Amino acid sequence: MVKEAVNKYKELAQELKSAQKYDDLLQVYELILPHQPTNLSMIKDVCILYLRRREPDNAIRTIQRYKVETEPQFSQLYDKAKLLKEALRKK
Repeated sequence: MVKEAVNKYKELAQELKSAQKYDDLLQVYELILPHQPTNLSMIKDVCILYLRRREPDNAIRTIQRYKVETEPQFSQLYDKAKLLKEALRKK
């Protein structure tokens, strides 16, 4: 039943993304990712959503949790998260 649930959540995620309901989308992605830890596209979207919310620590934790720091498509995102973290600390 897990597979069916994940598929339903993925459908819901597409609807939320289309409706630009990003806070709800983030919550749904967080439910899906433990079941699809190699979904790089979703991991990237989660990190971007965290950065939009100005939560760089969560973006960094997500990158580290799914061990994608060395993936080329994440290096720039990882750097942006660290820069945002530093900028927020200086405020």
